[in-house]
Amino acid sequence: MSYRMFGEGANSDNVHEDPYDLIYQNLPARHKLRNVLDCRYCGKIHIHIPEVPTEIKRLFTSQVHDDAKYFRKHIRYFNSHFSFTSLGVTLDRRVSTAKGMGIYTFRVQGGLYHRMDHLVPGSQGQRHLQLYFYDTEDHTLAHRAKQSPDLDINIIRNILQIVQDNPYVQTFNRVGSIPNLDDYCIEINTDVTPDQRRYNAPTASQVVAIWMEGNDPQRSFDRSVLVYARGDQPRYIKAYHGCYDPLSYPMYHPRGETGWNQLMHC
Repeated sequence: MSYRMFGEGANSDNVHEDPYDLIYQNLPARHKLRNVLDCRYCGKIHIHIPEVPTEIKRLFTSQVHDDAKYFRKHIRYFNSHFSFTSLGVTLDRRVSTAKGMGIYTFRVQGGLYHRMDHLVPGSQGQRHLQLYFYDTEDHTLAHRAKQSPDLDINIIRNILQIVQDNPYVQTFNRVGSIPNLDDYCIEINTDVTPDQRRYNAPTASQVVAIWMEGNDPQRSFDRSVLVYARGDQPRYIKAYHGCYDPLSYPMYHPRGETGWNQLMHC
């Protein structure tokens, strides 16, 4: 097998050769490109890209609106504020807290994971999924302003309008009106896998179930995570769960659309 390399322009001696610009000759007969039929589904799988709500698209793309520029500048903080989960890591403080030793380093031990808090707020107050409990009764959004005082409250209010069709938002809004919350448990479906051939955003009944502890021993989903009112240990969402992306990155999944998961099929 041999190859020839072609430069650009009339005088190729003055052009830096590109090692990837190769034309191969005399390829052996057994060297062939694989046919698409070698693929299990023969190229029939097409990942559906859901339609982006007009208002969230404006916040992500507008170059003339001040609120859109502010949103993009603080996108990580907005996503963290609206996320149903929190990042869980074991931080290596020997490096991360070192001062006067170069740039800040975020180093962790073990794996990264996202966790879900219990339904009843702890000593740190309302946060993440717990904030949604009070959105319907506190129209001033004082609970959200207290949690994120540096974020523009008007943009927070705007985003809440954008995500009102999100099935997770609808469920946790409803939880806020339940009396005696200590008696209840939330079951989150970890294998939300909509059919890609007729894709649509999931409904609340497909992703979350609410039931009173002790009254319903049968689970609603084959694989799920149970979030209790109280407890010593938080619940964890794995990266391969279908609910991982919409729960952790709601700014990219404003309608609760299912993210990548290991059970995707055509």
